[in-house]
Amino acid sequence: MANPERLNLAYGSNLNLEQMHKRCPSAEIAGKGILENYRLLFKGQEGHAYLTIEPYDGSFVPVLLWSLEPSDEIALDKYEEFPDTYYKENLLIKKEDGKYITAMAYIMTEPKGKERTINLPSKRYLNTVFVGYEENGFDKRIIEAAVKYSENELKKKS
Repeated sequence: MANPERLNLAYGSNLNLEQMHKRCPSAEIAGKGILENYRLLFKGQEGHAYLTIEPYDGSFVPVLLWSLEPSDEIALDKYEEFPDTYYKENLLIKKEDGKYITAMAYIMTEPKGKERTINLPSKRYLNTVFVGYEENGFDKRIIEAAVKYSENELKKKS
């Protein structure tokens, strides 16, 4: 049984059940919820942007909660390139039953001299996220809005 004390909130590729089970075979789904007053953004290099979250009043991000064993967290740390690409932060999640709990999120770092800018993801990554959204019954318009935001920001720069 996975450790109920260590919850991870998934909002990107870790929503994809097949991929997550390959990465973290002993992880178990611990429920769904929303991260209030946050939004999704794609950041990185063109065609290689990945999802991250940032505070944004009035918005929300649907999340899947994973109960992790220590070995699962080690595997996720490696996958998320912690601490170089993503750092960990405990955030308050509103569960489906209306109760609030704390879960650990991976959030993209902003290293000095190596700015991670708004950009577009690869089709492969985007498809992985869409599959996760479908599997978990989340509204894909949230991902579509993040893509549209990236497209609009890129148009402003050109």
